[in-house]
Amino acid sequence: MEGDGIKCLNKLCRALIGVLILLQCVVNPSHSLGFNNISSGGVTRCFEREREALLAFKQGLVDHYNLLSSWGREDHKQDCCKWVDVHCSNRTNHVTQLHLGRESLVHVVQRVPPPPVLRDETRNLTKRGHLKKFELIFLTNKMENDGIRCLKKLFHTSIVVLLFLQCFNPSLSSGFYNVSFGFGAIGHRVVTRCIESEGEALLSFKQGLIDDYNLLSSWGREEHKQDCCKWLGIHCSNRTNHVAQLDLGWNHMNEVYSLQQKEQQEYPEYYFQGKMMSPKLIELKHLKYLDFSSVNFTGTQLPDFIGSLSNLRHLGLWDASFGGRIPTQIGNLTHLQYLDLRSNHFANIENLNSWLPRLSSLIYLDLSFNNLSNVPDWLEIVSKLPKLTNLSLSSCSLPSPLIHSSTLFNINSSKSLAHVDLSYNQLTSSSIFLWLSKYNASLVHLDLKYNNFANVENLNSWLPHLSALTYLDLSYSNLSNVPDWMEAVNKHPKLTNLSLSNCGLPSPLIHSSTLFNINSSKSLAHVDLSYNQLTSSIFLWLSKYNSSLVHLDLSYNQLTGLFPDLVHRLLWYDMLTLSAFGLRRSLKKKNAITFKLWWNFSKFMSGKCIWFIVEL
Repeated sequence: MEGDGIKCLNKLCRALIGVLILLQCVVNPSHSLGFNNISSGGVTRCFEREREALLAFKQGLVDHYNLLSSWGREDHKQDCCKWVDVHCSNRTNHVTQLHLGRESLVHVVQRVPPPPVLRDETRNLTKRGHLKKFELIFLTNKMENDGIRCLKKLFHTSIVVLLFLQCFNPSLSSGFYNVSFGFGAIGHRVVTRCIESEGEALLSFKQGLIDDYNLLSSWGREEHKQDCCKWLGIHCSNRTNHVAQLDLGWNHMNEVYSLQQKEQQEYPEYYFQGKMMSPKLIELKHLKYLDFSSVNFTGTQLPDFIGSLSNLRHLGLWDASFGGRIPTQIGNLTHLQYLDLRSNHFANIENLNSWLPRLSSLIYLDLSFNNLSNVPDWLEIVSKLPKLTNLSLSSCSLPSPLIHSSTLFNINSSKSLAHVDLSYNQLTSSSIFLWLSKYNASLVHLDLKYNNFANVENLNSWLPHLSALTYLDLSYSNLSNVPDWMEAVNKHPKLTNLSLSNCGLPSPLIHSSTLFNINSSKSLAHVDLSYNQLTSSIFLWLSKYNSSLVHLDLSYNQLTGLFPDLVHRLLWYDMLTLSAFGLRRSLKKKNAITFKLWWNFSKFMSGKCIWFIVEL
């Protein structure tokens, strides 16, 4: 049975339980349709002071027909919750209903007795703050016998349907035996317990772990630990009780450890160590979320059975110290949306094409810090993931792609790639730029720092097409032969973060009169232009961002002169780092420079607290 059918059956079950509650209230609230006998918590007894208040009330009544004979202090009558027309909460044992109306007593006698005579003892009832229904008014019998019989038939039918559903879908039964029925308590208390085979699989996995910090102390077979759905890092489906999430990842464990250590700042590198993943985990067939990030598996190979967890949507195994090869069976996870395998010790990922393109649902992929130097077709492989939005292949020794530029646009690749990190690789050719230009409407984050691009002179031929960019980092790329680099950057109306450190940038040639006519970003906030060949003319461009720029790094440039009105232009900067190599030569007194800058700065800061750093 597929998911939609199960959802339909569960909704029907909830509706039937609602019918049972309605029947309990309408047919005969005092008797609760027999549900009091299904309680899982034993015999319910009312509080002594409430029983005494009811007996005091009884003494003030004239009971010609002895209808309240069950009310008394005898041993067999001490449970006032079993008295005629008294009902107690199955959760708190407090009296919640007292119903002596005509429609309640009509089943006891055929002829309605005269109204009872009340005495002053009724004031004792006001002492009981838990009483929700106090009814001594005789109402006309609004429900005929035929209606009652009809409702009873409906009740019996509901029970039959519930039993039928339990047989038709056995997984539904896992929750029924833990429901405590009773008036006012149906649906209040449902104890979720995981499937026994799944609990045993988890305990078997725990046996293979070294838990130096005793974080898994809640896992066990003791009576108070039998509900594995309450174990640390485990989450079960509220619908089926199957284990749906297993999270022992570093981020989660770090939060737990932080609370135990009262937020001390020293944290271990690993919280768990293990020689292998227990094959018993294959029992968790309903698992959707698995995170073992920073669990030290000491170089063992990622097991083949990982491909049998076919319901996985999230697989986080970063820094888990796996070695060997990546099993091709991982390609069986066709529902997988998130895959993070960064910072492992895989010896061979040459088989990338045998499993990665099969992950057709993948949205997030991170293989950073794994050696892909022997995968020349990595770009073609990645381009076969139609739903990919986040791609991180940092520090993978990626070679320049061999794919021909004419075929780049014919690959059935993602149309919504938004985040790309290819930093710290061996990319040299400009073919990567042709590929990136396909995502002119979706790409917002691009990190290409620390590559070996031999020729980026055609910057203006591809960069301006990425009009959605908000983050751009081309640091350590040779842009010394790109005099119009500023013009290319200015064509990004949404850009907020720009890093062009150590690019050999020449001072821009663009005329100051045209700087303000370019359709550039109005919200540039973080700029790093350090380690370049820039002169003071750069401030003409930067002055456009006096209301948005909060971080500026111009250290190690060729800034010369006193920069008239410099501080006024930098009024809104939160952090400024300048290098004044030329400035030191133009003025002999270093202190005079510092004083002049700070005096002007304090003059124009208008109460703002801003960092101003001048490196001389």
